[in-house]
Amino acid sequence: TALLGDTIEQIAYEKGGIIKPGVPAVTAPQQPAAISKLRAIAAKRQAPLTQVGQDWAFVPVQSGLKITKSANESLLPTGSELAVGLAGAHQLVNALVAIGALNIVRTSFPALSHEAIVCGLATVQWNGRLQTIHQAEGTPTLLVAAAHTPASAKTLALALQNDFHYRQLWLILGVTVDKNITDIFAALLPLANQHTAVTMADHPRAAQPAELAQIAADLGFEVSTAENIETAVRHIWAQARSNDLICVTGSIFVVGDLLNLWPMLKQTLTYQQQASQK
Repeated sequence: TALLGDTIEQIAYEKGGIIKPGVPAVTAPQQPAAISKLRAIAAKRQAPLTQVGQDWAFVPVQSGLKITKSANESLLPTGSELAVGLAGAHQLVNALVAIGALNIVRTSFPALSHEAIVCGLATVQWNGRLQTIHQAEGTPTLLVAAAHTPASAKTLALALQNDFHYRQLWLILGVTVDKNITDIFAALLPLANQHTAVTMADHPRAAQPAELAQIAADLGFEVSTAENIETAVRHIWAQARSNDLICVTGSIFVVGDLLNLWPMLKQTLTYQQQASQK
């Protein structure tokens, strides 16, 4: 907000700068104030605007999405059902935005077919976004999901409540100092029932764990602190049970730190667990 403004209209205007004269653009569903601004920018720059929710539409189905309105019946006819490889209801919207973009550029890609789109959406992977990096019998499941804004934290909260099954949720959180930490914590901390550790990434903008703990306390939550992501994961892993879910979230830098060290850390944790069971 310091750079883009603190109203929907201001932010939409700045984000709309990506719309170039005469170049087609695609947008996901927006709040009325935002879509009004984007339409105005597109019209002024004579850029054809495809709107998901208007030109393309879908309903969720068990495997992914079903197209209820198609802007290209020959490529993806109405009624097409497509599996989506990414977790979270928000990824269904993202998938249809991708379809809208593919429809625009299809003439430049002769190999682009219905089958290619179906395969691509079903097998797509996105590191750090609701990514399960460990799931094995006898151990907790480990999930990484960057969520560094209040909106993304709320989206993550919905996914954790609707798309995952577990006995107890454990959170490991680290956020940079320039984010709205209070609202991020307000969205996520209630889900973990006081089972949260706050930590920091190896990054100059990382908020100190003590500062994060104070913000949590101001919201009525007691959390533990850890000096880095490895310490935090070791601490939580030692307490979690086999049918629990550990979610590492907040800054993409925290998630990145864990993804970088996980192969070695996994070996250590697995060895320690096996030793303790003998």
